[in-house]
Amino acid sequence: MKQKLIVTALAIFLLTGGSLTADARDRDGTGYGPQTMSESESGQSDWRGHHRQDRHEMVAEIIGLSEEQQEQIKAIREEQRSGNEALREKLQEYREQIWELTDAGTFDEKSVRIIAEAKAEIQVELAVAKARMHSRIHALMTPEQQELALKLRSVRKDRRGKPRHGQGGGRL
Repeated sequence: MKQKLIVTALAIFLLTGGSLTADARDRDGTGYGPQTMSESESGQSDWRGHHRQDRHEMVAEIIGLSEEQQEQIKAIREEQRSGNEALREKLQEYREQIWELTDAGTFDEKSVRIIAEAKAEIQVELAVAKARMHSRIHALMTPEQQELALKLRSVRKDRRGKPRHGQGGGRL
């Protein structure tokens, strides 16, 4: 009995401590930035913790996009975002419906499958729209900029799945 109490207390302590540590490292909203000064100085800092706009600005600077190109890209992204707003809202509705079905206490597999299939159709449409957007953006770039963009993507892809400092891996 005493051993169970000690194990339970230890488990609670470890779970709480880990959560508080993760929260403390991300409390200012910047996430996990470069772990060493050399990463920042070498320009190889990972992009975790940077807001999306900051990443876009970093990439624009690295590949040398002109102001006009940046404005065109911004317009394409905004068009894609606003054009897919209804799809993203419907996707969220389907997520909530699945949560409601799973929280109901009984599992209705047929209903979950129907919703999951509808959700998958929306995910396909969003993936196609995203690919179309990337293609339009790619077409705005010079061949040199396209090559640099591909190299950046390759570097980022190579870093995915590799353990991050203090964590077991994951996406950037």
